[in-house]
Amino acid sequence: MRINDIAKLFKIPKSIVVDVLVRRGDILGAILIADDCISHSSWASISESEQALLNLQFSHGDIFSKADTNIPFALDPTIYFLIDESVIVYIGKSNQLPYRVNTHIKSGKEFTKVAVYQVSRSSMSDTEVMNIYKYNPFYNKDVLNRETYFNLVIHNCFFDNF
Repeated sequence: MRINDIAKLFKIPKSIVVDVLVRRGDILGAILIADDCISHSSWASISESEQALLNLQFSHGDIFSKADTNIPFALDPTIYFLIDESVIVYIGKSNQLPYRVNTHIKSGKEFTKVAVYQVSRSSMSDTEVMNIYKYNPFYNKDVLNRETYFNLVIHNCFFDNF
């Protein structure tokens, strides 16, 4: 697969694909840029990494079936969804959910329900980011852009395994 194909797939300019690979500073990036293509096995690794990240996303129906007006007392790693009527308005992560949700109430965020998922500490950040990417909630200011998403996929593919 050529770098142009990757750029089209992720809907980002080729220059960003090259830039992400150069910033990584690894041998693989140098080879990919020199050859302007990616081997089948490397592409398979990238595809697996992307699929693993996509698997961290929760379904809309599941989120709403977990939504409750009561805030659970959870002190474990959690991903939470603030919901106003039928709209996800914020997605966050916390190790102390009641305290974190209270900060949202004090800051004036409007929501009527909370859906909570217990997650592993190691997957907490990626799970939060991938769900923000999927649902693009109103109160999440730092929405994941395509360049950041591509960077996350490449990072998880080639660097989390070391």
